[in-house]
Amino acid sequence: MSDATPPTPDETAARLARLEATVAALAREVATLRTAARAGAAHTAAPPVAPSGTPVRHWSDPTPPMPPASRDVAPPDRPSRRRTFLEAGLDVETLVGRYGTMALAALTIILGVGAFLGWAIQRVRLGPGLRVALGALAAVGVAGLGLWLRERGTRRFGNVLLALALAITHVVAWGAGPALGVVPPAVALGVAALASAALAALAWHDGSELLFAVGTGGALLAPFVTARAEGDPVILLLYGWVVLTAAAAALRAQRWSVAARLLVAGALAYTGAALEATWSTGLLGGVAWAKRDLPALFPLASALGALAVAGPRFRSSLARAYVVVLLVPLFARTALVVGDHLFGDLVAIAGAGAATVYLALRWRDTEQPWAMASAVGQPLALLGVALLALPERYGLAPALVALGAAALALLAALDAGALVLAGAPTTAAEDERGSAVAEPLWSGHLLVVGLASALAITLGLHWWPVAAAALLAAHGAGAALLARRMDRPLLLVTPLVALLGASAWVGDLLDARPAYAYRPFLTLPSLAALVLVAAWWTAGRHAARVVRAPAAGATERALLGALGGVALFLWGYAELARAVAPETAAFLVIVYVAASGVLVIQLGRRWAMAGGRRVGLALAVYAALRAIVQASDFASIGLRVGSYLLVGGFLLAVAYWYRAAGEAVPAE
Repeated sequence: MSDATPPTPDETAARLARLEATVAALAREVATLRTAARAGAAHTAAPPVAPSGTPVRHWSDPTPPMPPASRDVAPPDRPSRRRTFLEAGLDVETLVGRYGTMALAALTIILGVGAFLGWAIQRVRLGPGLRVALGALAAVGVAGLGLWLRERGTRRFGNVLLALALAITHVVAWGAGPALGVVPPAVALGVAALASAALAALAWHDGSELLFAVGTGGALLAPFVTARAEGDPVILLLYGWVVLTAAAAALRAQRWSVAARLLVAGALAYTGAALEATWSTGLLGGVAWAKRDLPALFPLASALGALAVAGPRFRSSLARAYVVVLLVPLFARTALVVGDHLFGDLVAIAGAGAATVYLALRWRDTEQPWAMASAVGQPLALLGVALLALPERYGLAPALVALGAAALALLAALDAGALVLAGAPTTAAEDERGSAVAEPLWSGHLLVVGLASALAITLGLHWWPVAAAALLAAHGAGAALLARRMDRPLLLVTPLVALLGASAWVGDLLDARPAYAYRPFLTLPSLAALVLVAAWWTAGRHAARVVRAPAAGATERALLGALGGVALFLWGYAELARAVAPETAAFLVIVYVAASGVLVIQLGRRWAMAGGRRVGLALAVYAALRAIVQASDFASIGLRVGSYLLVGGFLLAVAYWYRAAGEAVPAE
């Protein structure tokens, strides 16, 4: 038997209590450690890593060690979606690193290939076929590298290399044709067309604007890095048209605004190269019309090509942009052919450009920013170029050109009106702040009709100034009536321009009369002035009916209605200022101004117009001051006394009216 004494029940109970307390304390400690471990795992700091790369396991971590996470895996609390450039903000480093370096790399590689071909043409004894074969091998190598990268997941960079390969193909094709003569130029253009079509198909399939920009930019750059100074400009323009038209086909249903600007820049570059080219050699070397017309025909043909193959998003805007480029060679050629009489071709090209603008504006299936500016500004600019191309500035020929522009705009207006009646949406013009201004497109065409026809009157009747001024004033009144009938405020520009021009013309006619040797109101210029006054009165009343904007209140409409009265006052002043004799003319002017002031005050009182009363009061005071200063020098006592008494009587009437109405005379 053992000598150990069995524990008593009290000792057993005490031991169990201590054991339970120890287990509970351990459980709490383990729970605390687990909570701390989970919290540490949620932090962004990485766990300590052993030299071998395996994370070090803490002694309190109950979970097995995890393999090291990949660097490409984002933390759980961060989104793995790559932010777009606009969401990330303007990061210059990213912009230069991703896009700038790629553009520079493409440019330098293309320049290198072109420089090699140019150097080989002059120095290397290799045959032309071998030189072209070396360039073709370079294109194949770059294309193979691009395909290899695409298969391994680097799709975007592979696309860039494929586009670069297509651009090198353009360089080689140009060198094989016009530069080296290995193949006929037509074959070289065919190869370039196929390469451009392949580029368009690939860019359209992948939806990559960068691919499009690199390939198209390289294709447009190819002739400039391989061509010789004495190259054929006709081949250059044909090549550029092929590249631009094929690239325009890739813009179908794409939102590539940068790519569209690249095409416009390319068209401008080729047009400038054609202007600076030597036209003494080549297919049309020595032909006079080729040097004058082909630089202008190129952007016109590019615009027609864009209308034919480009998608609805850029069809209209791209064609109108090419017409803007058309203005450059037209202005340049009109400055070079002064004294020549072969101007019909330039006038015809300008007319074709205007017709292209109207044709481009017919498509309204997409937003057309600045459509109203194109509808008005481009046809008028082309009309100006056509007039500059004519040998004479006034006469029948300029008038017929202006009437032709008006007729073309009228056809466009009728067509646009028919489209609106057929249910086509109207086009919104945009002002300089970018806000939309609801204005039907046909109103812009009608504005061109009015301005061009007014210009035709001015140019055709320049040698008959009285008839021209009267007819121009009547034209302005008719345009105001049309604006009222059509209820379009934009059409009020025509009467404003026409009446201002007629006013300047009539003013010159009145001043050209011999001083104090004409009968007031009984000369031919007086007849033209009478027509002008009636035209201002008619136009003002019609304009007051058209202007109904909230900002235009009763005062503004009253001012428009008073335009005829202002024109009548100025006409009377011009007739009396140099009539009969100096003193008689001064007396008549003083009395005329004072009487006009009293009449304006009376009309202002009747119509409750404070502005009219103030204008009349100013005229009456001016007449009094002029009488005090000028009448004192009159040799005739009758004219001197008559001036004082008449003006004083008018001022007494004015004072009576103001006192009777309980109004104070203004200080000024």
